[in-house]
Amino acid sequence: MESYIEVVGESSYTKIVQEYVADINLSVRAVKSETAFDEVMVLRNRCIETLLSSGLEHSELQEGGAEA
Repeated sequence: MESYIEVVGESSYTKIVQEYVADINLSVRAVKSETAFDEVMVLRNRCIETLLSSGLEHSELQEGGAEA
């Protein structure tokens, strides 16, 4: 008879999310850079309004800036 080791067990691990980071990148293409910048700023403001109306606090938002 061959020797063997049998391991039988069950476990679970629960962890509560402390922080969730979501990166949102907006990109607009237009002939004039001013037009593209204006359009992306409108989208930026709509995104911020949507996030705030969904329950996020101003302190939970961090803006990365704008690249023109």
